Amino acid sequence: MHTMRLPLEGTHHRGDDDAWNSAAILAELLRRSREERGEPLDCGEKKGAPKRVMKW
Repeated sequence: MHTMRLPLEGTHHRGDDDAWNSAAILAELLRRSREERGEPLDCGEKKGAPKRVMKW
């Protein structure tokens, strides 16, 4: 996460939080790959859509 400059969400080594963080890594890798190939990045996402909010 640090190397990719992504924020670590939740508690480290907690199953559901690790899954969210793994998904964030995959999403970032896919985004970078599309960007390198010059493909559109929108994928139907709405700008300003709320990100996952942690409530404990």
